[in-house]
Amino acid sequence: MSFPSETFPALSGFSIDVPDGWVPDPASGLQFAVRPRDAEAGFLPNLTASVRRQGVTALENAIAELDRRAAGLTDYTEAGRGEALLDGHRAFHVEFSYRHSADLTLAQMVTLVVVERGSFTDLVQVTATCAGDQVAERWEAFRRMDASLIVSAA
Repeated sequence: MSFPSETFPALSGFSIDVPDGWVPDPASGLQFAVRPRDAEAGFLPNLTASVRRQGVTALENAIAELDRRAAGLTDYTEAGRGEALLDGHRAFHVEFSYRHSADLTLAQMVTLVVVERGSFTDLVQVTATCAGDQVAERWEAFRRMDASLIVSAA
């Protein structure tokens, strides 16, 4: 047997439009990571994305895991959450901030999309992160990138 194959199909794919001046960050070791080419000193804003094979309750499990992690974060503040359909796929989106350390607050938006493929389910996760003092400059670009997300079965 092999991967990918009919028995074990390749993971779903995705694409995201990134703004001018954003570049790939292959050194991150992640499936997909981009950052601004000329980022200011301090925390490096970034957008990462990944795909992983999951069970049929992938979205519910991923939301529960996000909630478990949030419960352990200092000064967690949620700006909003919701579920929707993205190109016919179930999706979840949440925006929040938390105190990472004494002198650093992080803001994140996380989008989860489930691609159901017969007996397989792929979970696409997109996470945008910046420091709290970078939100005014970076948040709209994060929202545009997130809104451009297209997922497809491989």
